[in-house]
Amino acid sequence: MIPPNPPERSDGDPRITVVVGAFSRRVFLESAVRSVLDQRLPRAYFDILVVKNFRDPALDWWLEEEAVPRRFDEEPHVGRWLLGAIRQARTPIVTFLDDDDQYTSDRLERMVEIYRAHPDLGFYHNRSSVIDREGSPIPSDRWREHEAARHVPEEGWYIPAREKLERLPQLVDAEAGFNLSAMALRRDDAVGDLSAIFEAAYHVTDLPTLLVGLLSSRGLFLDGRRLTRYRHHGRNRTMDVGWLEDARADRARLAVVTRRYGSPSYARWVEDLADHFEKLVRIDSIAEGIRSRIDRRTIARRAASYLRFLGRHPKERGLDPLTWGTGLFAGAYMLVPGWTRRMRQARDAQLGRDLRAWGFD
Repeated sequence: MIPPNPPERSDGDPRITVVVGAFSRRVFLESAVRSVLDQRLPRAYFDILVVKNFRDPALDWWLEEEAVPRRFDEEPHVGRWLLGAIRQARTPIVTFLDDDDQYTSDRLERMVEIYRAHPDLGFYHNRSSVIDREGSPIPSDRWREHEAARHVPEEGWYIPAREKLERLPQLVDAEAGFNLSAMALRRDDAVGDLSAIFEAAYHVTDLPTLLVGLLSSRGLFLDGRRLTRYRHHGRNRTMDVGWLEDARADRARLAVVTRRYGSPSYARWVEDLADHFEKLVRIDSIAEGIRSRIDRRTIARRAASYLRFLGRHPKERGLDPLTWGTGLFAGAYMLVPGWTRRMRQARDAQLGRDLRAWGFD
């Protein structure tokens, strides 16, 4: 187990706990842990804690051989699950690694340098590169926009606490909320008054971690180096209607809690995120209905509800094909359902071919 109160180093450098989280998935976990064990930063500077909701005798034996503490927790609420691991840590800084991701060998060394340079730093985020199931790099021209996040210079940005709110658009543009495996924060921010943020997140952990960083009284740093490897594989959670609805519900709860902390500007931003996911839920429910050949009357009701939603949410009325193409697609289904279904099937088949060609399962 982690010592109850490990001492700070005499030279004042910060100590770190790496929480490696595995929620119902074992296959990549050893690779993730090895990437932490292979850090250039000496072990005197950091602890490792593996938190998982399953038992595996072979894996547990290997973790014991490597002197890696583990926490077994069957809590289904992932925000509370992560918060339990943060509470078990006994170091001032906690950083995270999802079981299917990896660190580059200099990731923790770089973090120590940044926290040493900015003693008042709370939240830290670095950029990521993308790998496939086998751990091989995926070319950057095949990354999604939020994975590329090209807006941060390599040397990074330090944002003092007093400037965080006014710099929020830049933080959003830089995808500061993407990938828990690229984040770190101060333990006492997470387990203190701001712990209600994690309590409100049932399904996601990256946005609440960023919110804790934004709401804390400390500064924030965006690192331009790609120090985390984000893995695409066949068991990534897909963006189906259920996933989108879970994401919307989490953001709606987080907006309510954020407003309680007296931060209406941050709350409005999170409310806008919830609205965007509601839009995606409505779009996907129309597309799924067409794929499933439900009756045209139901499609008409969903399309009318979607148009009313756009009427109430002007920020979601973009000129992109996704926004208005959905209504046109539903209208085409009203008139020529067979042709529309074939078009949808052809689009889905092409998307599948593209993903396989890019190395995604």
